[in-house]
Amino acid sequence: MYHVNIINLFQPFLDCEHSIQKTRPYQDRARSVTSTSLKEIRRLLVLHDARHGWIDAITLVLHPITVASFGSIEEMSLGGLTPGPMQLNDSEPYLGLLTCLRALGSLSSYSYYAQLLFRLLTQKCQTRGIQLPVELQSTLDYYKSDSWTKNAVSVVSSSYIADMRKIMTDAESARMDAIISGWEALSLDEAGREQ
Repeated sequence: MYHVNIINLFQPFLDCEHSIQKTRPYQDRARSVTSTSLKEIRRLLVLHDARHGWIDAITLVLHPITVASFGSIEEMSLGGLTPGPMQLNDSEPYLGLLTCLRALGSLSSYSYYAQLLFRLLTQKCQTRGIQLPVELQSTLDYYKSDSWTKNAVSVVSSSYIADMRKIMTDAESARMDAIISGWEALSLDEAGREQ
């Protein structure tokens, strides 16, 4: 699937001698294979949802959930589906997206990464104007709250040092935690320069 997507994106630019018309059949084929792959991933996720649920799923399912959910949003936009509830309710990409969101909502009770993915995915839905069911909206409201954000900051700790040259001078301020905590103090002036 990744191979098809990468080739689909970059083939017209890599092969500058050919016009877009010559690469159109290849792009259409790549989109068809991608769409079929997404449909299979969504079906597997729906099957898992129906048979086992998400309460004790292993976190390896986060990867196919991510691929299926963002792929479904892209399919909805490429397919010209408007975010109105009547058209979306019968759409397989939309129903697959809801399955992914419900799975992330359940997985988020024991996987911090699922919380972040849920928040990122629902933000993308809101940007695209895709309506969320009430139970998903209430989960989103919790993850957007100040209490969740403050707890997330206190839970996550990273000793990763982005710039190894700073170890000798000031290792403590080179840690990712220190860099992220400094972001709150940053602001941009009207010209877009960092202050």
